[in-house]
Amino acid sequence: WMDHEYSSSQLDANQVGWDWLSAQLDDGRELMFYALRRTDGGIDPASTLTWIARDGSLARAPYRWEPLTTWKSPHTGAVYPQRIRLTTTDPQTNAETVFIVDPYHNDQELGGTLGGVTYWEGACRLLSADGAQVGSAYMELTGYDRPVEVLR
Repeated sequence: WMDHEYSSSQLDANQVGWDWLSAQLDDGRELMFYALRRTDGGIDPASTLTWIARDGSLARAPYRWEPLTTWKSPHTGAVYPQRIRLTTTDPQTNAETVFIVDPYHNDQELGGTLGGVTYWEGACRLLSADGAQVGSAYMELTGYDRPVEVLR
């Protein structure tokens, strides 16, 4: 994965953080998802899910991001979503597809020593709805300890 964040200064005043996922499917395709979370609990309309085909072509798709479990950090007290149900439309089949994002370890929190922002970032299994592993993923969750205002 190439997770190179240049800056978070573009966040609006009403955005508290983001949920981000990059996944590599066993069939050679990938997907990238991000949701910018707002202070009112909603999701910013700029949020998106994009499928990347083996040939590099891109296709946006609708999505639902539903946390199934949470994890409370013993270090900061922040509560992060952990096991996630991600529902989208597969552009190859036009069928609804459900993935479960399952962290290898819950305690993958980074404590804010770099840039003053505490966030959860870690490796995950990507499972089908029936629990079969169909890929691997990397997830980043910010703004759960406190809003990402520090970088504005």
